[in-house]
Amino acid sequence: MTESGYGRDPRPEPPAGDDWQAGAVPTPGDVWQQGAVSGPADRLPYGAVLPLPRPRPRRATTVSVLLIVFGALGLLLGALLLALNNHDRNNGETVSSALYLAAYLQLAFSGAEIASGVLVLQGREWARVLAIVLCGLNVLGGVISLVSGGGGSGIVGMGLNILLIRMLFNPDVVEWCRQA
Repeated sequence: MTESGYGRDPRPEPPAGDDWQAGAVPTPGDVWQQGAVSGPADRLPYGAVLPLPRPRPRRATTVSVLLIVFGALGLLLGALLLALNNHDRNNGETVSSALYLAAYLQLAFSGAEIASGVLVLQGREWARVLAIVLCGLNVLGGVISLVSGGGGSGIVGMGLNILLIRMLFNPDVVEWCRQA
């Protein structure tokens, strides 16, 4: 345009006095890559575009929140079991050490469920695998509950954990956890 006399060239120019060479300036459509342009580390070159953070899939968020909620409910159950064991022991009743072991295992299991939920939210692959194992153990507990006469609670627990396992195997969740 400047050759024909109609005014200034509308393309952006580097600011006057800038230490970047005009040929080294990436176009606005280019993605900024570390080390692609040499220059001061505390500022971006003119026209550089930072890559957008990777969005978390909705299913990864959903499964993480559900793992955290179920883990918190499990912590409450473990604390209740421990309190009942202590109450019975304090009232002179004999409490089996297996009941204490069950309460402490419930607390540890629920803590692991919360941790796996938080780390799946961050995109950790090993936490996704841990969550699948924990949900599988919960399904096994649901089967045992059904066999021992638990009825509805066993069916609901199994259904929820099978749903969580399906969500953890969703391609979006798998990709989210593998790229972190």
